[in-house]
Amino acid sequence: MSQESESKDVVLKYVNAFNDGDLKLLESLLSVDAEVQGVFGKGLFEKIPPIWQQLIEGFGMQLEIQSMIAEGNIVAVRYIERGLFKAQHLATNQPENHMS
Repeated sequence: MSQESESKDVVLKYVNAFNDGDLKLLESLLSVDAEVQGVFGKGLFEKIPPIWQQLIEGFGMQLEIQSMIAEGNIVAVRYIERGLFKAQHLATNQPENHMS
């Protein structure tokens, strides 16, 4: 398997683990010094699980890969995050004008 294929495989495992809510598998796919960047800022993985758990539980967050390209061990991915309000997330309450 080429380096590019192996690198893409890690990203696919990451997306599947996120969609399954498997935070332990997500952590195992990252290096110990991996920095995660998101809407609440950035940090090492040790600070991320509570936020991701709330995204998954609160919105049923799912990632859908649109395109992916790799060169060596560098992978660029375009994906869509989707979810629907299921439960409170951080300080977010149910939207007043939502569709069921």
